[in-house]
Amino acid sequence: MSAPGAAADLMADFSAYLTDQRNYSPLTVKHYLRDISQWLARAGTREPIAFVTDPESLREFQAAGSRRETPSGRPLSARSLMRRRASCASFLRWLVRSKRIDEMPRLPRSPKQGRTLPRILSRTEIERIFETWIPRTWKDARDKAIMELFYASGARLAELVAARWADLDERQGWLRVTGKGNRERLVPVGRSALKAVDDYRGRMERAGLPMAEPLFVGSGGKAMSPRTVQRAVRVRLERLGPSAPHHPHALRHSFATHLLEAGATLRDVQELLGHRSLATTQIYTHVSLQHLKKVVAQAHPRG
Repeated sequence: MSAPGAAADLMADFSAYLTDQRNYSPLTVKHYLRDISQWLARAGTREPIAFVTDPESLREFQAAGSRRETPSGRPLSARSLMRRRASCASFLRWLVRSKRIDEMPRLPRSPKQGRTLPRILSRTEIERIFETWIPRTWKDARDKAIMELFYASGARLAELVAARWADLDERQGWLRVTGKGNRERLVPVGRSALKAVDDYRGRMERAGLPMAEPLFVGSGGKAMSPRTVQRAVRVRLERLGPSAPHHPHALRHSFATHLLEAGATLRDVQELLGHRSLATTQIYTHVSLQHLKKVVAQAHPRG
């Protein structure tokens, strides 16, 4: 649902801010804009900025999500309510930064949410993916290089899609990525990933394909879309069976968890993942503890 008039202008400016300045992924931008559009649609004849700065409007919007006043006719989950609150808070902060309002209105309390541990791939599953993968075509080599880089670096989907050949330092074993908020960081690229990237490049050259600026390209030489990358990863992960996760972020989760299990500190992993807050990284300690509890249960004489 799109917001009319002045609200539509606000939406267009906010969308540009999320994309150009915050460097959010297309999916995140889509979710944020959908939340804000639904919020503004409740303004009726009220002026949009006056409506959103009224604390009661956001409180009522959140309450409506807890009921059945949603496009689907079902109440939102705690996770979706938290995202809705984050979308609206981001929109209000942007109104302050862009000097459309003087101060940040008070936000309603965030809903409680149970901790959901990310599903990771075991080391055995990682070995099954890569050790038996012998690329047959340049596209197959490209897809293997993509998955090797995901697991080697812990990069986000949007970061890897945006990577270019100039960002890769093969001699030093680093890849420069641009994360959320346009923050750049260097992520490691190990020998296996570098070998996979080199094989991909060699196959492209032998096929007579031009080397474009984007690191990973489709048949037309243009950068792959996030959806195409997701599909390539899903096809390979589905071979592990229905219980395995089938999305690129599983490789990022696995990267972080395996590092912690091997002795890396939380600060190390926070830096590698590009997390602003250490609290965001701490979920991986819970994943590691779950793994260790499972090992003890299976191997300890009185487990």
